[in-house]
Amino acid sequence: MVGDLAASAIKRNKEIKDYGKLIPGHGGILDRFDSVIFTAPFIYFLANVLI
Repeated sequence: MVGDLAASAIKRNKEIKDYGKLIPGHGGILDRFDSVIFTAPFIYFLANVLI
């Protein structure tokens, strides 16, 4: 959810409706992976601490 909010804030700030046209109607590729962009580093560091 944090990734989606951050991506939306960036789009609003730059007045961009969609990041791309590869997936029409879905806001682009970055909208599909915005949650992964923000959670992947957290999961990586958490895994390193636990393993």
